[in-house]
Amino acid sequence: MQPAELTTIVWSLGSLTAAAKLVPDWEIQARLLAAVQSQLPRLNPSQLSSLCWGLAKLDQELPEGFAEALFMEVQAQMQGFPDSGLANVMWALAKIGHLPGAAFRQALWEELHHRCHLLHIQDMCTLLWSLARLHLQPPSDLLQALLDQALLQLQSCDSSQLANLIWALGRLQASPSLSWLTDFEEASVQTLPSALLPDLVKLAWGRSELARQRLSDGRFVGNPRPASVTWQAAILREMRLRCRCLGHELDCLQLVQVLKEIGVDGLSEGAAAAEASFWAEDAIGDGCAVELFRPGCV
Repeated sequence: MQPAELTTIVWSLGSLTAAAKLVPDWEIQARLLAAVQSQLPRLNPSQLSSLCWGLAKLDQELPEGFAEALFMEVQAQMQGFPDSGLANVMWALAKIGHLPGAAFRQALWEELHHRCHLLHIQDMCTLLWSLARLHLQPPSDLLQALLDQALLQLQSCDSSQLANLIWALGRLQASPSLSWLTDFEEASVQTLPSALLPDLVKLAWGRSELARQRLSDGRFVGNPRPASVTWQAAILREMRLRCRCLGHELDCLQLVQVLKEIGVDGLSEGAAAAEASFWAEDAIGDGCAVELFRPGCV
């Protein structure tokens, strides 16, 4: 069987598994992966992308040495991947959960240095999310360059992209400027009404992590840079609405406490304004305020 045919099979099985339409027999998967492993040096970037995506969706334990051989092929052909392909490969590798070695990381940093000024925000969000999931810390100058490029495209992001971006930056202990954070708040507040509850939590957690700058050892330094009261109120209000749709009637002060318990801080100053805003809109009509004024609940 040709390499392209093998990768197409893996991609198709992954797609069917993700859609809960088929759970391939474990022995069949093992034999298929063994066949793929022998063909890895013959795969091109497009086929490697399809293979990585399928492996991530299959969630199958890889044969011994498979991940290392896969990293080696991706590293050798890294310059041949389009931006979206490289982002998708990193996403898949993060889902698989195998940490690449030092040589792969160095090649990736060099490649991103060359590309960062041209990256589309979707690919950048995917890359940063993947790095954060894999606990791969980019060099500080590269992370700053990615921050600068992201700043130019914040207004074109949807709520999910912004949530993944700020979550990843928080995990990577980035130190964006106060003006960057202000622009992020202005962009994200426009997307909050359409955000899902998990994305709202990601946004709040990421923003709280970036509220203070850190040293390399994790200690906080400098003055706190909390989110504006307006942004705090806006995100708390949307969380309150989503919770109501799920049947949980929590006021904004209770929400602040729940969020603190899961590691999300820095929203207490906006609780009163959020509560007032919630009841002002909810009083206009009966039923869920989200259903009255927003395109979706959760």
